[in-house]
Amino acid sequence: MKIPNQKKSNNRLVLFLSILAGLLLLFAIIGKSLGWVGKKKMFEVDMAKVSYNTIVEKVSASGMVRPVIEVKISPEVAGEIIDLQIKEGDSVKSGDLLLKIRPDNFISALNRSKANLNQQKANLASSRANLARAEAGFYRSQLEFNRQSLLHKDKMISDAEYELADDENRNLLLKNYISEIKDNYEYIFIDTPPTLGLLTVSSLTASDEVLIPVQCEFFALEGLSKLIKTIELVKSNLNINLKLNGIILTMYDRRNSLSSLIEREAREYFDANVYKFNVPRNVTLSEAPSHGLPAIIYDLKCSGSQAYIALAKEFLERSNLNGS
Repeated sequence: MKIPNQKKSNNRLVLFLSILAGLLLLFAIIGKSLGWVGKKKMFEVDMAKVSYNTIVEKVSASGMVRPVIEVKISPEVAGEIIDLQIKEGDSVKSGDLLLKIRPDNFISALNRSKANLNQQKANLASSRANLARAEAGFYRSQLEFNRQSLLHKDKMISDAEYELADDENRNLLLKNYISEIKDNYEYIFIDTPPTLGLLTVSSLTASDEVLIPVQCEFFALEGLSKLIKTIELVKSNLNINLKLNGIILTMYDRRNSLSSLIEREAREYFDANVYKFNVPRNVTLSEAPSHGLPAIIYDLKCSGSQAYIALAKEFLERSNLNGS
């Protein structure tokens, strides 16, 4: 029964010896490093002959090199870089190409600017042309006013025509007035003097159609051609809807060869624009105004009254055909 105790004692002895061996090994290592055990540690030294020399000291350090003068370079426009010609650290000089920016947007902007410039140039040219026309119109108006002033002074034109000469809207005054009352009437007739002055132009501007009475005389036929030109000018500048209703030959005398000649030339030149019925030269027509009566009331049965009745019927027929 004593054998187990002996085995237990042996185990303790082995453990003690192991600890002791470990401590001795640790002591030997520490003593070796401190020179307690074995030879002392030797230090190597460089030996040199004493002399004067330059001692070079090398120092290693990390950092960033900064220039004395730093210049930041930036383009005048922003955009996508498509080609970089340099690398960081490269040396450059004035005029060197550093990079390229995609030019598409700038080319488009340049083209738009050029187009806008051309448009502005066109507007400038148009404004100058309008100014030249306005100045020419003012000059013509000034001449016309001066002419009208002289004519009025010599009692050759009426006060109304003279007053119109100084009004900028003289050609539209009558038209504006008639536009306010025209719905109250079926027809409005404007009787103008036998001239091509301001009253006639203002009347043409305000009218839808022109009915031209022409005396069967040579100079009257010449005046008719000038009136037709005036009508065309008014139509192109002031009243695009103006139309020629017709031409009435008045003071016609079939016994007079000149009347027949005027009628023939008028019908050949103006064709269907000439009314079928002529107003004959008639004493009754001359007497009626002195009595303050229309001819058809003064003497209904006279040839002159009958001619005007026939002309009235033809006028209504022409108006219906023209849609008036």
